Amino acid sequence: MANFDPCTALSAEQLQAQGVEAPGAPVDQGVGEVGCDFDSEDLVLTLLKADGRDLSYWEGRRNNFDKFENNQVASRRGISGVAAGGMGQGVCRQIVEAGGGSVIAQVTYSSDQIQGNDPCAKALEIAQQIEPKLPK
Repeated sequence: MANFDPCTALSAEQLQAQGVEAPGAPVDQGVGEVGCDFDSEDLVLTLLKADGRDLSYWEGRRNNFDKFENNQVASRRGISGVAAGGMGQGVCRQIVEAGGGSVIAQVTYSSDQIQGNDPCAKALEIAQQIEPKLPK
């Protein structure tokens, strides 16, 4: 995980295709999750790495989520999740196992873009784009 940088995981072209601007702004959630926010008028894309927080860590926090579904991101195990109190708010996390920890792609739609957009589908799409770059 030391060599994985969430701020450079997507190329400028990939970010532009998602409608967000490069470079991202560094973010530290203060809970062991560091990465970057990429903004647009419609959404904020947050890419984070959580060193040492594998999927069993997230399983132990299942009660912190309104939605918690195991899934696959290419060949890797993952979790699609909406934090407690977040259902219908246009926010979803796709957590992917990587190098003894996890990488998180979080999509947050602006309030006027929530209707008709699925943040979990968008987060999965982005996670699939970064999956080949993740450590084993």
